[in-house]
Amino acid sequence: TSVQTYKFEKENITVKLYYNRTFSPSQFSSSIYWGSYSRPFRPDYTLAVFPSKYKKEIDAIKSGDVSYVHFDAKYRIQDLTQFINSNKHLVTDETIDKPDLSISKEESEELIQEKNEENVNTYKRGDLLKMHTYNDAIRKTVGSYVLYPGSDNSTKSNEQSSVYDEILPGVGAFAIRPGNENSGHKAIREFVQKIIEFKSKES
Repeated sequence: TSVQTYKFEKENITVKLYYNRTFSPSQFSSSIYWGSYSRPFRPDYTLAVFPSKYKKEIDAIKSGDVSYVHFDAKYRIQDLTQFINSNKHLVTDETIDKPDLSISKEESEELIQEKNEENVNTYKRGDLLKMHTYNDAIRKTVGSYVLYPGSDNSTKSNEQSSVYDEILPGVGAFAIRPGNENSGHKAIREFVQKIIEFKSKES
């Protein structure tokens, strides 16, 4: 585990960047403030974001003012469409009465493929599902995102899914290609800046 601390004076926000920080059930059972509800988890990268009025992260945790954002590197994934579908459908009375009508052919095939891949333990969609698990299991988590290399011909390589169309809470993915400064770096930098701005308005 390693950590770097950054203070943004204008926004009055402190951000700690952790590598391989563990969140465990033992932390949860011994404290009402942190840890994992279920199994131990160790995201590759974790941002702890809290107001700079707290000198220590633990003080922000106890006051409920810390937010965790996790990133996991999954470099066997090349294409965002392998595990996320950003198509949105209009909801009508008919789709509510007959929900199968709102499932596209591609979504139906995805569910079949998911069931088949569960049997051989190879499916990549599970990487995104793990981000949902981070959000649900790790206390104070507001967002979890996959990092993957993407491809040069990806038309839509970055995707964030947020509740109420706000920046947080959410899950999603960013294409970050090692050795290519033009691949995803700007998108993830802008995303982190939005997180800092979002949290500064709350504090």
